Amino acid sequence: MDSCGDPRMNNEARAYLEFLASATGSPSGFAIEKIRERTDGRHAKINQELIGTFTGVEEEKIVKIDNAGADKATKIGVAGESSGAMIAASLCHTLTNIDFQVGTICKKAHETAFRDADDLMDPRVSVLLNKSFDGLPPCLLIVCELDPVRDDSYAYQEALDKAGVKTKLTLLHGIIHPFFSFPGIYRNASGQMINAVQEFMASL
Repeated sequence: MDSCGDPRMNNEARAYLEFLASATGSPSGFAIEKIRERTDGRHAKINQELIGTFTGVEEEKIVKIDNAGADKATKIGVAGESSGAMIAASLCHTLTNIDFQVGTICKKAHETAFRDADDLMDPRVSVLLNKSFDGLPPCLLIVCELDPVRDDSYAYQEALDKAGVKTKLTLLHGIIHPFFSFPGIYRNASGQMINAVQEFMASL
């Protein structure tokens, strides 16, 4: 095994780790502002070749909600990467009329984000602790082969399958966690995810 970790790791994952090792430097502090500044700088460096190159059409639509809900033709879903996917999954257990969910599941969120370890036993935080998965919306799981929380997505899919919920799992080989917010390096992986989401949405 070399300095970039698992030999199964693909070139994009290796490039990401090499970037972290050589270009980000030591933390200048752990205040929220410093962490945000360092993270913004990391994203700008990795994605600099893509900034300003979007040639499509960005459109924001405001969906009017009344007592009957949104327009019947409108599909409303939740999605996220990493912790965002956990929030999305939790919303599916809390709200009704959600049409789909997309993400990667972690069995438990990081305990430093909560008051104490007891909070992690709340099903709203650790979605696999829910007693029922009946009636949840169809779910697309995007799983990185070398993600340490990969098995949690498989466990979530199994729970949904047992409840009769439509699922699809897309496995990205040779990829570590996270990846989608770094398309400047993970171009192939990001493209695979976009294709998976488009196919999944077309099937709903």
